[in-house]
Amino acid sequence: MKVRLYETDANGHMSQATYFGYQEWAFSEYWTACGFPELVGSQVNTSLFMGEQYCRFVSELSYWEPVRMGVRCARLGRSSLTLEYVFLHPDGSIAAVGGSGIVHVEVATRRALPIPDGLRQAIERIEGGG
Repeated sequence: MKVRLYETDANGHMSQATYFGYQEWAFSEYWTACGFPELVGSQVNTSLFMGEQYCRFVSELSYWEPVRMGVRCARLGRSSLTLEYVFLHPDGSIAAVGGSGIVHVEVATRRALPIPDGLRQAIERIEGGG
């Protein structure tokens, strides 16, 4: 993907808000790759709620610059997990790193639920541990 004009700020580099939008996109793509796209934004029975999100800026990304992104599960707990993100320049150098804390919840009660075995196995498969 490339940084589009509307994703830049007055300083000519990718705006802070855009990084979070890309992280949300990668979050959705990760669950689709795991085979569980229905858990993103689901309001039926269970869903994955983002409890926190951060981004550490290392070097600027500029208008029309190609960006590569990576996402991985860095921690897999009983009912929550941590995804980590990396934004890369075309030469492979790091532009930014980020993360999000995610909780599997019952939508009606907003209470944490254990991560289902099928989802846990899919994460381990994607991450090379299963």
